[in-house]
Amino acid sequence: MKNEVKSEFAFASSLLLISLLVLWDTNRAEDPAITVSVSPKIFPYIVGCFLLLLSLALMIQILRGKIATPEGEVEGAPILRSDFRSFAMVIGSIIAFVLLVQRAGFVISTALTFFGITLAFGVTSKLKSLGIALAFSLIVYESFTRFLNVDLPAGWLSFL
Repeated sequence: MKNEVKSEFAFASSLLLISLLVLWDTNRAEDPAITVSVSPKIFPYIVGCFLLLLSLALMIQILRGKIATPEGEVEGAPILRSDFRSFAMVIGSIIAFVLLVQRAGFVISTALTFFGITLAFGVTSKLKSLGIALAFSLIVYESFTRFLNVDLPAGWLSFL
């Protein structure tokens, strides 16, 4: 077995294991004490079955010899360097969200996360990006708290 085939098969096998873990864990979960029309297990079962089918289809494709072509394999195609700065900005934005969500609240931490990710992707209009991030965060916060009755941390904007 070639090295490329082994690595792709390892990836497909990991997807298979994750799908089996999701299905096993969903099966172990207890049903709620109240009567509900749709079981809370239905979505995890759908995701687990979908991932199981995808991983099996991927394994079949690999065994048939259809493997992906890595970047730069086509003659003359340039191999681009990884952009570690942008990657670090995205990871930093996500870490900032985790650290700020309870203190600063959902709106502020989400807006900062979205804004940080847009900066990592090279946005040119920073003020516009910040405005869109704030508006989107407010809309999501209001939708969840008022319409769905889901408590999200208000943080510094507790007057909302």
